[in-house]
Formats: sequence, structure tokens, C-alpha cells
Amino acid sequence: MEWFALGLPTFFLVVIPLIIFHELGHYWAARFFGVGVEAFSIGFGPELLGFNDRSGTRWRLSLIPLGGYVRMFGDSNAASAPGRHEDEMSDELRALSLHHKPVWQRAIVVAAGPAANFILALVLFAAVFIGHGRTEFPPIVGSVLEGSPAEQAGLQSGDRVISFADYEITRFQDISRAVNLTRGQRSELVVERDGQRLSMTLQPVKDERSGQMFTRYLIGMRADYPLVISAVADDSQGAQMGLQPSDRLTAIDGQSLDQVFDLLRFLEANDQESYILTVDSRGREFDVEWRPETRLDPESGQRLYTLGFSFASGELRTMGFAEGLGQASNEVWQTVKDVGTTFKLLFAGQLERKDFGGIVKITSVAGQIPWSWVALASFAAFISIQLGVLNLLPIPVLDGGHLVMFAYEAVVGKPLPARVQELAFTIGFVFIVALALYLNIGDIFDLSQG
Repeated sequence: MEWFALGLPTFFLVVIPLIIFHELGHYWAARFFGVGVEAFSIGFGPELLGFNDRSGTRWRLSLIPLGGYVRMFGDSNAASAPGRHEDEMSDELRALSLHHKPVWQRAIVVAAGPAANFILALVLFAAVFIGHGRTEFPPIVGSVLEGSPAEQAGLQSGDRVISFADYEITRFQDISRAVNLTRGQRSELVVERDGQRLSMTLQPVKDERSGQMFTRYLIGMRADYPLVISAVADDSQGAQMGLQPSDRLTAIDGQSLDQVFDLLRFLEANDQESYILTVDSRGREFDVEWRPETRLDPESGQRLYTLGFSFASGELRTMGFAEGLGQASNEVWQTVKDVGTTFKLLFAGQLERKDFGGIVKITSVAGQIPWSWVALASFAAFISIQLGVLNLLPIPVLDGGHLVMFAYEAVVGKPLPARVQELAFTIGFVFIVALALYLNIGDIFDLSQG
């Protein structure tokens, strides 16, 4: 249960604020249209503590911190199901009731929750891109694995990838996103070679390595990742060997090296205590003895190496305000499309059990996030988008279900019968509870199996 101890602090630091911001979207929109808000709750169940503000809203922290809700005047429950009828209300009370507002106002109040999540994701991505930058590998093939789909299709080192399965590729990181969304379907790969565009088809294969939290697909190519040293820690073995930033490793035990993956492949094939590295330092070559520290990954069983130095993992591209905001907008939109595609795959039965999960899996993923503001902000932006898209699903009790009912009312000119709405909310609630139990129990089983 190590993931629990590691992930729980990140979960509360990242996910709970996202839920609060989502509910604040509903709250702000409701107050803008003069809707009375009876309660703003973080969590469900019995209240742990709370207070009333001057407008009469009860702000509360509840026992089960796995969501939240805003109960508006006229609601019969936390899912905003209609409650009081017109004949039970005075004109003054109708003015405060959400369900007596024009349908377009109700739609805005409901849509404001997911909208708040998308806006927050935009702000977070923009903060990362403008305040820190974005690490990018150019979409250039550094190496092609022997026997892989990429080799069989004719891909070559030095090719620049343009698109995969109609997914535009601008960074090497985009390739894995596109490949995983194909779910192993044969797809078209477009590359640029010697100034000409070439089209080839290949079929990704499932990554069968153990210890993976999600199903991954591979095509067998790696980025252009040269063996250029970017940093050498003080008092490390790298410093003792005289290595400096911008030095380049050219060989190990006399075997030539070109890419970082060549070094890793050599280390995996040779289990030695020491190696002879050939280093090119500003045109001067010298050999040094190197003793990497090794340990076994408890999940995958693979050997992990502590090198004593690090390589430049792509280029950190800094951005101004306009470019950063534009790139953040693109990232939000692309992530929305990716999440939407994932839901389509889910409903089409093309995902495996471990490809989706609940709070337990989110917590386990959170435990692997480095504690830096860039990593946490990026993770929060991604989860915020997922939360926004999830709430737009057309399921009663979710925001999307309310919007479907409002659309019906706008077209027909009257709301669904109260009995139909009540039944829909009941079915929706049972479905969501059952799904949450299925996902989280499955997550616990998957994690316990390693």
C-alpha cells in the first residue's frame, strides 16, 4: 500500500481543490442570476464543521471527501433534482429558486461547473508554459527497434514524423498519445524523408511488460536522444570522473554509441561492475572507468541505473505570454478530444479493465507525481479536464444529464414530467454509485496484484 501513503497528500493537494473550483463555478453562476444557495459542501455525508455566511449559505466540510455539491434553493437533494412546486412558493421565493429561472439561465448555472474546470486547466497550463517552459523532443526518429512494426513498415532513423492516424504530430511526445488512442488498429504514418513525404501503414503492438498501470501500445521507435551530458551533480561519480555539461559519450567498452538508448541497451545486455566510457569533451577524447549503481524495480523486475550524471532530455522551450496562452489553449483542446476519444473507446468496449479507474487509481497515479510546482500543476490541469468532461456525460445527476433535460425543455416548451425526472435521477444515482464501487474495488484488486 505504498502508493496510498505517497498519493494521498497529492490527492488532497490537487484533486480536492479541483472539486472545490468546479462547485464554485456553479455557485458563482447561481449567485449572478440571483439564485439562492442553501449549502456549499466539500464531501458528502454528515457535516464535520461549517458556518453560515451573510447570504444564508451553509459552507460545510463533510465526512466523505470524494466530491462536493452546491444545493440551491428549490433543490430536493444534492443532485439538484427539482423539489418544491410552484403552488408552494410565494413570488419572492420563486425569484430565488433555480427551477423557476429561464431555461437558458439554468443551463448556464449547470454548465459553469465544467467550464470552471476547463478555465482552470487553461490557467495552469499557461502558468507552466510561460513561467517554466515546455520540454520538447522534435518528432525525429532517433532509432528503430529490430523486428518492430516501425521497422517492418520501413521507418528509418532521421525520419520526421508528420502525422499518425490523422493525429498531427508536432512533438515526439505526441506520437505515444496518438499510438495509444489507436488501440492497436492498423493506421497510417506520414513522415518526411529527404524533403519528401512518405506514407506507410503499421499496426501498433501491446506493451506486455509487467507493472504497468495502463495498457500501452508501441510501434518500436525512439526519439533522437543524443548522449550529451546536461548536468553533473556535485560529489557524484560523474564529477569524480571529470565529466562536465556538454560532454558527449561516444563509446562504452570500445563499442560506439549514438543514442541514450544504445547505452541502455548495452547495459541491459551486459551486467558488469564497471565499464570504460569514451568521452568527447570539446573535441578532446579520453577514457574513464565507470561504476554505475544498480537496483531492481520491485514492480517490473528491471534493473535501474544511477548514472552519476544526466542527459539533456529534450529542449526546454520558453514562451512569452501570447504564445504560452495559445499553446495552453491547444493543450486543453487536444486533451479534451483525447479524453472524449477515451470515453468513446470505453463505451465501444475497446478498453481493458485497467485502462480506467476511480479515486483509488487517481490516488495511486498521484503518488508517482514529483513534488514540483510544474509537475503538480500539469497533473492538476489534466485531472481538471477529465473532471469537466466526465461531468458533461449525459447521465442524470451529472451536469450533462441536466443539460439534456434543459435541451428537451427548450425544444418542447415544457420540462419533463416530474415523475420522469425523479425516475431518471434515481437511475442515474444508482448507476454512478455502482460504477464508483466497480472502479474502486477493481483498482484495489489491480494494485494488490502488482
